[in-house]
Amino acid sequence: LMVLYNSLKGDSWKENDHWGTRNNNICAWKKVKCSNNNETIIKLELSGNQLEGHIPAEIEILNGLEELHIFKNSLNGTAPWTSITKLTKLQILDMRENNFNGNLTTTDFKALELLTKFHLSNNT
Repeated sequence: LMVLYNSLKGDSWKENDHWGTRNNNICAWKKVKCSNNNETIIKLELSGNQLEGHIPAEIEILNGLEELHIFKNSLNGTAPWTSITKLTKLQILDMRENNFNGNLTTTDFKALELLTKFHLSNNT
């Protein structure tokens, strides 16, 4: 998660409580939700949180992620679709109102069989 935090200028986020603090459970970090046993990150709710930059390819290590909410930020460039499609438990992906660009095909999402909601409107 710290790669994500650093790549997206986490020190400037509106809400970043506990991010990166040592001796602190990641599940206690603001905007992070973990499974009941606190072993897996299942949700990142980072919408409207002043994220800036490119989503790092390392997002793929969050392989238990079910929901990724990153809408209404200043994210840009081409999203790392190869990494995102490795998040095979993803059910909700909300990336609208950013500055993403590039093309997508249905082939890009074949691995995301559980995906029920995908929002990408209002991007470049």
